[in-house]
Amino acid sequence: MLQEIPDIANASYNISSNCGRPAGQKVFHLYFWIIIRLDKPDEPAYCKGLDALLGLVRSNYHNL
Repeated sequence: MLQEIPDIANASYNISSNCGRPAGQKVFHLYFWIIIRLDKPDEPAYCKGLDALLGLVRSNYHNL
């Protein structure tokens, strides 16, 4: 996977994992989401954290 990401040392990213049913875990094994964040100040979720990005994705998904 890392070979697919150019210049990983300088990348911005979020790492997420849900641990336990109350946290939203549905498949009970260890996993992590690694979400690459691009340096695009005009993006609505820029510098607003993972929750803002996921909210934007959810709102766009429902509009399809």
